[in-house]
Amino acid sequence: MNKERLVNKSFEQELGEIYALLEDIKIIQKGSSEFPELSIKLSGIIDKIAEKYYEYTLITEASLDVIFRLSKTGKMIFISSSCKDIFGYLPEEILGKPFSEFIPKDRLKLHFAELHKLFRDKAIVNFTSFVV
Repeated sequence: MNKERLVNKSFEQELGEIYALLEDIKIIQKGSSEFPELSIKLSGIIDKIAEKYYEYTLITEASLDVIFRLSKTGKMIFISSSCKDIFGYLPEEILGKPFSEFIPKDRLKLHFAELHKLFRDKAIVNFTSFVV
């Protein structure tokens, strides 16, 4: 799996594809006595993943702050829709681009120090920023 994949890709579409594959597998494996049990377990796991995703979506979309996620190479792989109201950019205009494109040049050193701390300590870092 490509770790720099954009998170905002339609999760519902991906989940639909997984459910469709599960149905195809059920049809192919009807003769197997163990398969129905495995299929039920897989369906349960998929349902739990979908539930967690919807909880995550509710939190990120209801937030008044911008919530974002960076790849280890500094590319924006998730940003909440509040970026439009706060920064004036649509998520599609930001996703996949380097974080540094949106930071004033005179503040880059500070931001990179915070990012280094984040990746080194694997801790959540809160900081105020300015966006260009």
